[in-house]
Amino acid sequence: MSRVFIPDITILTKEEWRERRKAGIGGSDVGIILGMSKYMSAFELFYNKIGSFVEKKETEESEITKEIGTRLEDLVADIFQRKHPSIQVVEDNTMYQHDKYPFMLANFDRRLILPDGRAAILECKTVTNSSEWESTDFCQGINGKCPLTYEYQVRHYMSVADVDLAIVVGLDLLTKKCFFVYVFRDLKVEQMMIAAEKRFWDLVEARKLPTYDQLFQNLSKDARADAFKRFYGANHAVNYYVQQKDEIDILNRINELMTIQQYHSAEMQNAKEEKEELAVQLFMMCQSRAGKKPDRVELSRSNGEISVNQYISISSGTVVNFNSAEFIKEYNKVFDNSLAEDIDETTAILLCQRDMPDRLGKFITIHNKSGKFYFSKRKTRVEKPKKKKIVED
Repeated sequence: MSRVFIPDITILTKEEWRERRKAGIGGSDVGIILGMSKYMSAFELFYNKIGSFVEKKETEESEITKEIGTRLEDLVADIFQRKHPSIQVVEDNTMYQHDKYPFMLANFDRRLILPDGRAAILECKTVTNSSEWESTDFCQGINGKCPLTYEYQVRHYMSVADVDLAIVVGLDLLTKKCFFVYVFRDLKVEQMMIAAEKRFWDLVEARKLPTYDQLFQNLSKDARADAFKRFYGANHAVNYYVQQKDEIDILNRINELMTIQQYHSAEMQNAKEEKEELAVQLFMMCQSRAGKKPDRVELSRSNGEISVNQYISISSGTVVNFNSAEFIKEYNKVFDNSLAEDIDETTAILLCQRDMPDRLGKFITIHNKSGKFYFSKRKTRVEKPKKKKIVED
């Protein structure tokens, strides 16, 4: 359970709001503490919290971007409501405080009340880089993704509010597409996050500048590497010359890994046989690297005389249907008729994934069609500009 820290944040000025935020760690601070933010380092946040850091003057572009995000919050919430009509969306202007860790503060864009009466959290975002986003689709086995700073922001909120679900909605300003990402509470991840927050806050209270190890010792290897680059800094004009055996061994292993990467890349590019099998491999590879499922892979190249355009596209051969009526019947048998019969399909799938994940497949019907690969390769001659004839008088 959480307790009220500020009953109504809307009565505060921007300056008052910033001062109150210095009293603890908010959701947007977590990504900075974990080294995931592109805009602020943990050092800068530390100085901000102890009141001795002078914030940089924002550019007009950054101020406009923030203003757009604030003004579109209502629109994003409305879009979510239209897609999830069975979920009640509630405005909440209160700032809350964790009952066990009082330095953990939270205010939510919206509170959600699910059809079974349980609470959840809605976070509304605007998107400028869609490659960092993918909507959750439980029927297709897609967990969804959003920037890690947003994921840990709502994990922080779930801990403060003691709820087990947060939904991040991102509106792409360019394509007008909306992403819906469902984040379930993970106590193991939460414990790691709280430990990092507590270490940071202890340093703030002690006015002791944090070190890399103090902040990032519990992160996974890949997250540590990324966090280290952000937190430590790079391109310093100081060279270290490798001399010791253990240092040389590490560099040799790095060279081996680089050679393996180069070999696989060349093998991929040169492979031409068994095109159906290779097409499957290529699409799976592209999906892994792009973070989303492409329906077309294309390559254009030119040697100055001949231009070649080659692509492979795929038509989907599967349609997935979810039987909401059967799910609701079974859900109400297990949970004492807590769901109305007319809840929307999207919300039904969400509740099934949350409360009955082992039975999700029971309510899914997959209709197979004859999906196809389409191969195309076109060559065109590049026309050279004609020389103008000089006419002599």
